[in-house]
Amino acid sequence: MLKRLSNWLLLLAIPCGAVLTSNGAKAADYLSLTYGAFQRSVPMSEVRQFAETQVATGDLQAILRMVPEEEEAQLLQALNVKLPLGVVAVNNLLNTELGKQLLTQGSKLTVRRDKAGSYAISGALLTAAGTSEGLSLLTFLESYPAETVTFDLKALSAMTKDGNLANLLGGLGR
Repeated sequence: MLKRLSNWLLLLAIPCGAVLTSNGAKAADYLSLTYGAFQRSVPMSEVRQFAETQVATGDLQAILRMVPEEEEAQLLQALNVKLPLGVVAVNNLLNTELGKQLLTQGSKLTVRRDKAGSYAISGALLTAAGTSEGLSLLTFLESYPAETVTFDLKALSAMTKDGNLANLLGGLGR
């Protein structure tokens, strides 16, 4: 009897050990931008460095050469805006109708093979809100649960045509 019990304990210990010793979910190491056939990837370390020093280097510098200075300044500002929302507040927001609509619209901007965009965005928002730095675009990108977070700029452009934020939000609040 003891021998059979020890076999069961061994079988249970293997998956428990794997779970307890794993590094957890993978966070984004790269930010990839697509526009039709065009795609460029940038290491997240370059994005963080840009946010902290206001100086773009490497692949990010090459991409930003194609962007007007005003838009580069807006990107820098967006990366550093801290939203005063903790994990509980973000969770509560995501569980409202507005939150669900935001996740649906946001998932149209991310490119994923598994079609789990809204779950990935939700996880990244909750994880970023729980960081010591707080919730920002930068911590959201760094918390995205994939090696690469890919944004479809063509879809973003279509949603924000004429600079209309309501298009991005899918007419929320109407």
